[in-house]
Amino acid sequence: MRIFWFLLVFTGALVANAQHYPQHEISVSFNTIEKALPPGGYDDVTSIGYNGGDVSNHSFGLGICYKKHLNTSMAFRIRGVFMQRHLRVNYALTNPISYYDTETISQQLLKLCPGIQRTFLSREKIKFFGGVEMPLGYIGNLTAYRVYHYKYEWGQYAYRTTNTHVPGGFSAGLGIYLGGSVNLGKRLMLGAEIYSNYSYTYAGGKISRAVESGYEPGIMNPTISQSPTEERVSQFIFHPFQAAVFIGFKL
Repeated sequence: MRIFWFLLVFTGALVANAQHYPQHEISVSFNTIEKALPPGGYDDVTSIGYNGGDVSNHSFGLGICYKKHLNTSMAFRIRGVFMQRHLRVNYALTNPISYYDTETISQQLLKLCPGIQRTFLSREKIKFFGGVEMPLGYIGNLTAYRVYHYKYEWGQYAYRTTNTHVPGGFSAGLGIYLGGSVNLGKRLMLGAEIYSNYSYTYAGGKISRAVESGYEPGIMNPTISQSPTEERVSQFIFHPFQAAVFIGFKL
């Protein structure tokens, strides 16, 4: 009988404690983009700008995170991030000759990061937290398309295009994160966090470059050449801290 009363009181205490905090959270975030990997030479795209070329960055990262609170200080969470890398490098020279060089670089990345969160400080309006996670990443193929135009003195244009294809890969490792949030109401919150990881990363392989050159107008006698190379990364890599801002809802 005593065991019955003990279980009844214990269960009642758990239910009462659960009513003091929302057990579920879901949030959407805007994330920074990780640096490209070395295969193909696109880990520093600003170097493609040729002494003053302009780099237009239209990359973006979107994330979603679900948290299941185990108690007032511990929670399980799983975070997913989709990143689209899209860069455009432009260089133009019009005096004394006309010269244009443009390269467009694109790549998609996807990460799934289960983890554990601990709340270090919680007040009525603010909360600070941190934890560990296990990021699992899919690295999409990187493609680059480069167009070069040169105008001769007599008015004819020469052109060259280069299509580059760098195979993707995967990554897996261990990461940490720190963040904070501010309550905007009973259910709504706004926050930010930084995160980093140390992961085994495999990417690259047979890199293909198809080059076509000729003359305009009329594209007289175009020539096409292929120049495949082998380049890959297969090692543990420390990924510098990235950042995200999020808006969340307590369920």
